Amino acid sequence: MTATESAVSREHLRTFHLSGRGLPSLRPAAPLRPALSEEILAALPSTDSAEPLPALYASCLTAERASQRARFQLALRQSVAHLQDLLAIDDAKRAPASAEKTAASLGANAHKFLAVPQLIGAFPKPPHSLMERERRARCQFALAILEEALAEPHPALWVFSTEAEDCPAGGKAIACADPCAEALAFCDRQLAEIVPVLRAMRVALLEASSSYDASIHDEMLERFDWQTADPGEIAALPAIVVLETPEHLAQNSLTSFSRLLRSGRPVQILVRATGLYIEDLSGSVADFGALALAHRGPYVLQSSLAVRDHLLHGLAQMVRTLRPAVAIVNVAPSFEAALLSCSKAFPLFYYDPDREGGWWKRFSLVEPDPLFASLTPLDALILSLRFRDQCRILPADAPQEDQIELHEYLRLYTTAPPLLVPFLNVIDDAGHTHRLAVTRELVHICFDRSRAWDMLAALATPPAETQPVGMEPAAEASIREEATKLAYQQVLALLADPQALAN
Repeated sequence: MTATESAVSREHLRTFHLSGRGLPSLRPAAPLRPALSEEILAALPSTDSAEPLPALYASCLTAERASQRARFQLALRQSVAHLQDLLAIDDAKRAPASAEKTAASLGANAHKFLAVPQLIGAFPKPPHSLMERERRARCQFALAILEEALAEPHPALWVFSTEAEDCPAGGKAIACADPCAEALAFCDRQLAEIVPVLRAMRVALLEASSSYDASIHDEMLERFDWQTADPGEIAALPAIVVLETPEHLAQNSLTSFSRLLRSGRPVQILVRATGLYIEDLSGSVADFGALALAHRGPYVLQSSLAVRDHLLHGLAQMVRTLRPAVAIVNVAPSFEAALLSCSKAFPLFYYDPDREGGWWKRFSLVEPDPLFASLTPLDALILSLRFRDQCRILPADAPQEDQIELHEYLRLYTTAPPLLVPFLNVIDDAGHTHRLAVTRELVHICFDRSRAWDMLAALATPPAETQPVGMEPAAEASIREEATKLAYQQVLALLADPQALAN
């Protein structure tokens, strides 16, 4: 630990808290740990994933789409076989008759009883049994497309990232400067290339049953594109995945990210986050979970490698959708990631636009256990040295007036910050407990994360059922009952006094 200041006054602490200046010798030289109770430590998620995020995603994708890919490949092979059989039969009909083949088809002793050449001449091939020229050309054209598609190998997924080595097994990587833009352009090409194949498969199906009617089906196939295809056919295509980081998206690809989410194309984005960033002090890194939710159309998952069950459930839903989809996943070390989620700094949620009902039915937010109410984002941030310039370890003899624990400070922080200096109890490498003073910039990060949580919690809250203004259900029923009784009595009175009815 660094040497302490010879004297730390209240003015020194106040100046550091407000401006971040002063007390340089008290800056932490090594990562610290939050001083948490044993109860909190035992309740934190402790699942460390042995697999990196791309490999987990690839496993979920294979489990969900392998059967669809197999069905599509089977249908493709069957379409090729149908057309090959049709053309082979027509070729046989067009070939000149052979006496040897005809005799062999009639049996070994046919030549003893029949004059095969004269028999062939007596039964000429009827011209109407041959394929029409247009039909034969149509079958040959479709067969050529299908055979080419069947012969061309495809990976299970295409991975676009700034680094090619991120590709999981079974995938093929494409390194580029702007993965979102490149993936969107590649997806458009892939969808355009599959349309002729899907049209040819429909031609094969119709021709196999002799149901093709050019006056009807030519125009129908001309209008056919990938958006009218069966969802299983689109799901059978190689998945297109973007691997990104929040820093790169914020600096180079924010416009491409937004354009991809609005495109309606079946492209999925994996954003590997490492918690909060030093750039959060300046606001230069966007909250990509909230930004993705604002587009309303894509599937959105925000999860953590430290909470494996939630992550796997969200990824399983994600790979089922053919919408644009984005997963923002915290890949920080397990302890740090768990603290970020339990302190509400990195909320866990998913938004599935395909679910029926209102927004609150499509949005699911994980509420941390009330046991973690005293946790703050800084409990996680002090595990690294990224924010050490905004922290100071206070010596034991430093004044304690006008100081307050950070979680209590944040509870009092509503519209304006309290006129107090917040601190966090921390533990150093030697196991000693210290007070850690922090700048107001770090407090603002905590306050901003709290407001972000409040917004998400409001989205996840079902709307309250409303009653007519000023009318209680019991009072309304009583009024209806009295009105019914009065009407009944008036009817009886009129029946008893016909003169009153006449008047």
